[in-house]
Amino acid sequence: MCGFLFSNTIVDRSKFTSIAKTILRRGPDFQKYITRGNCSLYHSRLKIIDTKTRSNQPFTDKYKKHYLLFNGEIYNFKFLKKEFKLKCKTSSDTEVLFLLLKKLGIKKTLKHIEGMFSFIFYNLKTNMIFGARDHFGQKPFYYSYKEKNLNCSTNIKPLMKLSGLNKFSQNSLDFYLNSSGILPVDKTLYEDIFSLPAGQYLKYNNNTKKLTINQYFHPSYLVNEKIYYSLKKKNFLEIKDELQTKLKDAVKKCLISDVPTGTTLSGGIDSSLVTFFSKKINSNIKTFTGVSKGIEEIPNKVVPVIVNKLKIQKPEFIYHNPKKYIYKLYKIILHSYSPSRWGGGVPMSDICKFARKKKVKVLLSGDGADEICGGYKTFSDTNLNKKDSFHKIISIKKNIKNKLTNDYLNYLRINRLNISKKLKFIKNKNEKKKQLLFLEDISIFLQTCTLPHSDEYSMYESLELRNPFLDLDLVKFIINLNSAYKSKTKQTNDNGKIIFKELAKFIFGEFINQKKEGTRNYALRISNLKYWNLSKFKVLKKFKINQNLMVDNKKLFKIINLEFLYNQITNNKNFSISSILSKKGYKYFYG
Repeated sequence: MCGFLFSNTIVDRSKFTSIAKTILRRGPDFQKYITRGNCSLYHSRLKIIDTKTRSNQPFTDKYKKHYLLFNGEIYNFKFLKKEFKLKCKTSSDTEVLFLLLKKLGIKKTLKHIEGMFSFIFYNLKTNMIFGARDHFGQKPFYYSYKEKNLNCSTNIKPLMKLSGLNKFSQNSLDFYLNSSGILPVDKTLYEDIFSLPAGQYLKYNNNTKKLTINQYFHPSYLVNEKIYYSLKKKNFLEIKDELQTKLKDAVKKCLISDVPTGTTLSGGIDSSLVTFFSKKINSNIKTFTGVSKGIEEIPNKVVPVIVNKLKIQKPEFIYHNPKKYIYKLYKIILHSYSPSRWGGGVPMSDICKFARKKKVKVLLSGDGADEICGGYKTFSDTNLNKKDSFHKIISIKKNIKNKLTNDYLNYLRINRLNISKKLKFIKNKNEKKKQLLFLEDISIFLQTCTLPHSDEYSMYESLELRNPFLDLDLVKFIINLNSAYKSKTKQTNDNGKIIFKELAKFIFGEFINQKKEGTRNYALRISNLKYWNLSKFKVLKKFKINQNLMVDNKKLFKIINLEFLYNQITNNKNFSISSILSKKGYKYFYG
C-alpha cells in the first residue's frame, strides 16, 4: 500500500517533492522522485511484500523504457508469475505487475490480476500513459485534466496544489448534501478533479494530449446463468459448505505478507468470520477491538467469548474517548481533503494506529459483506414493495435541479438497464429486482462510500486494510446465489446476510447473531445542534446552504465536515474547532 503523484509535465523538484509530502502517511518507508521524458513521477512506499530496496518505486528494469507507480496488492501474483513464466529479480507483486504490463498490455493484464490496486504505467518508447483502478474501488485514483495536461494521484490534496485547483463544485455540494453523503462515481467535491471509477482504466497519449477512459469490469460481469441455476439446485448445507471454502480461500489470499498481519474484531458477523479463518491459517494472528462507554459496548461481552472459542491470543482492546472524536476527524479530513462518508472512521483509525504501535502493518476487515450479501434493510420484501423501492442510500432527491444530478440519474438508469440485461434469465420479478439492487450496491455504494472511507482512515495511520469479502471468486459465488440466501423474505426474520449469519452461528453459536451499536453512533454523538454555533459556519454563508438541512444529526455531520474542509482550502489560518462551537459545545469538548 503506497501513495503516488504523477504529472505529464516536468515540475521543479523542490516544488514537486514539497507537494508530494502530503501523501507521506500512505508510504512512510521510502520516497523517490524522478523525471523521465517530459513526465514527473513520485512514489511513497509502505513496505509489505518484499521489503528490500530492490522493490522500491518508481519501478523499472535495466532498459529503463517503462515505469510503474503502484498502490495496493496483487493477491494472485505468485500464480501469475508461474503462469506466464516471468523471470523476476524480486519477490514482489510490483515486479509481476510491471512485467505483465510490458508483456500483455493494459487490457489483458487487467483480465488476469486480482487484488486491490491503483497504478500508473508509463511507456517511454510510445509516450503513452496508462492508469487503472481495481474492480470494486478499494484503492483510490484521482486525476485532473486541465488544459489537456494530466495529473494523477492516490490523494486529492496534492492534485489541488499541483494543478492550482481549490474550488468546491456547487453541483457536487448540492449533490452531497441532498444525498446520503456520497458523490457520483467519477466526481469529487472539487471543480476539475475527478475520481477514476472502479473497474476502469485510462489511456493518455502524451503526444496528442488525448485522454480516453474505458471500462474493463462491472460486478454484473460476474452474473452467470449456469452457475445461478446450479447453485439453486443445491441444498442449504451444500451452499454453506461451499461458502466456507470460498471464504477461507479469500482470507488466505489476503494474509499474503512479509510483515505482521492482524484482524479487526468487533464481535459482529463479518469480522468474526474473517478472524476465524485467519486463525486457521495463522495461529498467531493478532486481533484488535474497539470499545467506548455508552456508544460501543457489545464487543466487551461478545469478543471474549469468540476469543475463548477460537483459542487465539487475547485481543488488544482500544478504548475510545468520544470527546476526542472531533479532533481526530478534523485531522483525517485535512489529510484526505474529503468529507467523512460516515461516522466510523475515527474509531477505526484509532484501531489502526494502535495496531501499528504493535508492529502490525496489515489488518483484515469485514468491509464489503453488507454490500455483496444484502446486509441493509432496504433489501427486505417489505421495502421492495414500497413505492420508492430503489436503495435509499444512493437515491437523490428529485428537487435538486442541476446538470450533475441529471447526469447521475441518467447514469443510474443506464446502470440498471445494463444490469437488467444480465439478469434477463430470471423470470420472477421480485427475485430479479432484489438481484438488481444487490448489484447496484456493489457497483456504486462500495466505491463511493465504504471503500474510500476505509482507505482514508487506515492510510492516515500508514496501515494497509484488506477486504476478504471482496475476493472475486467469493463475490461471484454470492452474486449467483438466490436472493433467499441473502435478504429477508416473508419466511425469514433476518434483515440480510442470511448465509453469512448461518455460517457464523454454525461456527460460534447463536450468541453471535447480536445487533451491534455501530461505530456511526460516534458521529451522531458529536452532531448535536446545541454544540455548534451555526452563525460562525462560513460554508453556510458562502454557498447559501439551507439551514433546514440541519434538522437531524446526519445532515449536521455533513455540514461540520464541509466547514472543516472549506476553512482548509481557503487557507483560513484563524480557524479552530473552538471558534465554531457554542458555549455548551465548548463545555462538552473542552470541559
